[in-house]
Amino acid sequence: MKKMQKENKPLFISFLILLTYLLGNTLLIIAAAFHWLTGKKRKQNK
Repeated sequence: MKKMQKENKPLFISFLILLTYLLGNTLLIIAAAFHWLTGKKRKQNK
């Protein structure tokens, strides 16, 4: 049981890093899309 926990720890850490990386990328994409959409709306109003 202790052996299994030691083996799973690096996997859990890498999974956490991957999750935060994906979350950061998703937030960046959403921010970029929102910025692009607001820019498009401004052009249409003029």
